[in-house]
Amino acid sequence: GVAYTGRVLYREARLSRMKTDFVSLVSHELRTPVTSIRMFIETLALGRVQDPAQTQEVLRLLTQETERLSTLIERVLDWSRIESGRKEYHPETMPVSEVVETAVAAFRAQRLEGDLKLTVQVPEPPPDVHVDRGAIAGAVLNLLQNAYKYSREDKRIALTVKATKRWVDLTVEDHGVGIARRDHRRIFERFYRVDNLLTRRTEGSGLGLAIARRIVEAHGGYITLQSELGKGSRFTIQLPVEKA
Repeated sequence: GVAYTGRVLYREARLSRMKTDFVSLVSHELRTPVTSIRMFIETLALGRVQDPAQTQEVLRLLTQETERLSTLIERVLDWSRIESGRKEYHPETMPVSEVVETAVAAFRAQRLEGDLKLTVQVPEPPPDVHVDRGAIAGAVLNLLQNAYKYSREDKRIALTVKATKRWVDLTVEDHGVGIARRDHRRIFERFYRVDNLLTRRTEGSGLGLAIARRIVEAHGGYITLQSELGKGSRFTIQLPVEKA
């Protein structure tokens, strides 16, 4: 009884600490784009930018920060809906290529800098899956965003689809910093972020992978990780094939 009580108290204390860290993290992540947005609006309102090219650059940065803020808020709301059981899915039968196209289109719209090297491979004919396209595409998009953020200078990312009789695998592979083996089991936990120099410099809520896993599991699938520190990461979403 004493040992059980001790474990319960430890879990509660750990969860409380994670929530406190999460609130602190989200507050910081919200403050950064809000401050930038306010600064850009003031710059335009006071007429400090006269050159049309500079005006376009300010507007581009303003759009970028607005999207960043919107993504963070939506991620927090998404997790709240999942945790409370209010997350609704509307699955349809479709070729997996439609899910891939939705995720890739959203990803390319966010990454217009030109340093991205994304390759996509989908078998012909593409297998069918029975999924909520927006939800699964969002999970794939999260993997693509992470691959980009943690790839340092080498922005080569591959999205590959492979099918067997029972499963469809959507794999996102990068050549980034990789993840130490000790973090593999915890990487999908809510609020958890790998603690290294790059992650401390990179924005994130610690919810993206946790949300992706819950979405995939709700569709009867799995999400797995293969990674080695310094040698990149390979995340795979495994979905059941829709039977004809």
